[in-house]
Amino acid sequence: MAIKYSLVQKKNPYTNKMEWFAVTKMSRPRAKEGDKTSKNASVNSSLSEGETYAVLRNLGRYIPEVLLRGESVKIPGVGSLRISFHSKGVQDIRDFRSSNMISGARVLFTPDPELRDTLQRGLSWELGGVKDGTREYANVRTYLLAKGIISEDTPTTDPDDTTQGGGSGSGSGSQGGGGGNDDPDNGME
Repeated sequence: MAIKYSLVQKKNPYTNKMEWFAVTKMSRPRAKEGDKTSKNASVNSSLSEGETYAVLRNLGRYIPEVLLRGESVKIPGVGSLRISFHSKGVQDIRDFRSSNMISGARVLFTPDPELRDTLQRGLSWELGGVKDGTREYANVRTYLLAKGIISEDTPTTDPDDTTQGGGSGSGSGSQGGGGGNDDPDNGME
């Protein structure tokens, strides 16, 4: 099955010219789509505890079918999945060829707002070590000592470093919705 796309004219940020780009044309989940997903995913299952695995396997088989039909999948309480891709642009719409101008197809996950909010409220950070090439260090202080940046008698100022009683050891607390995310898509697009 083919994924539908639309051609949209917008400014190419690299050339500053108006060009035609492909964008996904996914069907949005309908209000009751979650119920449909649950029903289809639980086919041939009585939903007993012992068959939960079977339900999840059915869900795993169902999701690709729906995505390949160009629809998004909503899983109640979890979120939704949809296909996205990258597109090259052309100045003349007649020059667009999907075969060599669309690439990088991927599945994007958008968490259910309640799930996202619950996770953000419950997040805290704990330093799990420092990796420098192939060497690993237990904490920032150990790394700084190994590199000769500080000496043994230098007091700890890192709140995440508990080697000298300088911190709580549980990280810097809840981060809410801000900063520190290395993922440019942030799981969403």
